[in-house]
Amino acid sequence: MRILYSRDFEEDLRSIIDYISDKLQNRKAADDLLKRIFEDTSRLKESPYIGIPLSSLFQTSNSWQYRRIVVGNYIVIYRFSSDVIVERVFYGRRDYIKYLFSEDENDVL
Repeated sequence: MRILYSRDFEEDLRSIIDYISDKLQNRKAADDLLKRIFEDTSRLKESPYIGIPLSSLFQTSNSWQYRRIVVGNYIVIYRFSSDVIVERVFYGRRDYIKYLFSEDENDVL
């Protein structure tokens, strides 16, 4: 099983790291978070079931296939079959469900 990172995840992570590094002027915190996110997501290769299914939090037509792990103050969303696909990362206090599934997009991530 491999770990793959979506373009959305990469953009989310870049925005988070830039904010911490540039706006908050804390490069060390940004580097530490980056390291921790990749360490925690790499564990999914061996234990993809460790995340909480999104379907246990709310129901949409495809929420059953997504899981989440918490990394510090951030929520990492992923799914898996033959590979683990890390889809998104959000600040934990943000209403991330609103950004994941939208009726306008037919409940598609």
